[in-house]
Amino acid sequence: MQFNARIAEALLLLGQHIAFNGYPGLRFSAMAKVRTWFYRYRSTVDGRLRQVSIGHWPSMSFPAAIVAWEALKNQRDSGSDPALAAKQAKLEAKALLNKQETEKTENAYTVSVLCDEYLAGHVCRHRAKKGSTEITRMFNTMLGDIADLSSTEITRAMAFNLIQKYAATSPVQAGKLRCELGAAWDYAMDAGRLPEEAVNWWRLILRGKIRSKGKTIEGKNIGVVKRVLTEDEIGELIAWLPNFAPIIADVLTLYLWTGTRGSEIVGMSGTEISEEGG
Repeated sequence: MQFNARIAEALLLLGQHIAFNGYPGLRFSAMAKVRTWFYRYRSTVDGRLRQVSIGHWPSMSFPAAIVAWEALKNQRDSGSDPALAAKQAKLEAKALLNKQETEKTENAYTVSVLCDEYLAGHVCRHRAKKGSTEITRMFNTMLGDIADLSSTEITRAMAFNLIQKYAATSPVQAGKLRCELGAAWDYAMDAGRLPEEAVNWWRLILRGKIRSKGKTIEGKNIGVVKRVLTEDEIGELIAWLPNFAPIIADVLTLYLWTGTRGSEIVGMSGTEISEEGG
């Protein structure tokens, strides 16, 4: 049978098809929404009957379908199976894509990798074991879904949501996490691991807004209890400063010098500090 548009339009029932004399295996079939060219053949590889889609009509004309059919027939006649070859090509392309995605993930500078570098390069070298163990625990248990995100993908809203999540129930712990993530970001930026234009959102969100609920005794919250240190207590504190971790000693020193609230001290950034007279 020769092909013409009227016959193509007349194929209204699904499953109807046209075969063509002189082009063995070339079929024109009616699908749900389109009319499709197929090459139907018996495989020289395993003897099974298979077919492959060539294209859709009218975007692929009858002459164009013949050209595509001839290429597939030559492939089959040479001992290859067009359908199996196409399937194998898809599997290889998918495997390559998966490999590239895996390599991209492994090489991505995720939040988890950033924090690990901060722990290894700074915390474990300059903090007491108890302090480094606690920071490691925080990073391992409190980062949640952002741990696997690229560090450059973290937005202000993401940073806010993470800290606010803990601030509602454990404000002190939330403040510590915010402080350490801010320090980790500073470390990564100093090391050139983040772009120059990267923003350290941890230093900017919730500054001075995380409030402690105060002391809890026997399950009851008794609020924040404050008092002034005596002169003797101040002397003991100053004498004991060398026994604290450097960052704690610095915070306490600023407390004594300025009387500034602790939340404001730990929220300070380098741009807010200047050196005068040595």
